[in-house]
Amino acid sequence: MTPQELIQRYAVGERDFTGIQLQQHSSLQGAELPEIILREAVCANLRGANLSYADTEDGGFSLRFADLTEANLEGTDTTRVWFHETIMPDGSVCTVDR
Repeated sequence: MTPQELIQRYAVGERDFTGIQLQQHSSLQGAELPEIILREAVCANLRGANLSYADTEDGGFSLRFADLTEANLEGTDTTRVWFHETIMPDGSVCTVDR
C-alpha cells in the first residue's frame, strides 16, 4: 500500500489498517491519523504524524522499523505496543517485545 492510498482510505472513514506494509521508504510524515489501528503494521516514516488515541486495546499494536520522531501519541496507551527498532518521538530507538 502506498501512503497516498492509506490517507485516502482514512479520509473516507476507514481506521483499521491491520497488517499493512507500506512500501520501503514510504512516508506518512505529518499525516493526521488520530484513532488509527496499525496492528502488525510495517511503516517507515511517521515523523510528526498525529497518532493520538490510536487503538491499542487488543494488545496487538506493533510498529516495526518506524520513525515516530515528533509524532503525537497523546492518549495512546503505548504499554501494549510492540516496538521493533522504532525511533520514538524523543529520538531514542526502542525495541520492546510484548
